[in-house]
Amino acid sequence: VVIMGTPSNLNQIILDFTNRLKLDERYQRFLKDFLIQTYGSNYNDYSPSERVKSLGNLPGLIIHDTNDLDVDIAQAHLNHENWPNSKLHITKGLGHRRILSDPEIFEVIRAFVLQDHNL
Repeated sequence: VVIMGTPSNLNQIILDFTNRLKLDERYQRFLKDFLIQTYGSNYNDYSPSERVKSLGNLPGLIIHDTNDLDVDIAQAHLNHENWPNSKLHITKGLGHRRILSDPEIFEVIRAFVLQDHNL
């Protein structure tokens, strides 16, 4: 599994989204209430940092840029900490979107996919 620029926590996603749009706390509460109604009070169990725990020994590659303004690099570290069989590949200067088209990243992914993971 390869993930790129992935947030780690649903509450952080809500906070980042509402802050970016300059929405006040009412909108944060609305979004949290929606998640609670849809998924229950434990909705944060669906956060990526929680979900990767269930991947067990499935090999993973987490790619994230230090200059990602949409998803802070700390979220990549949390995903990595919670995913026992993951490798963290940090880039610099690609941000959140340019990372998707960088030829070196394609090579990193190709090498990861082709390596023997002893499954």
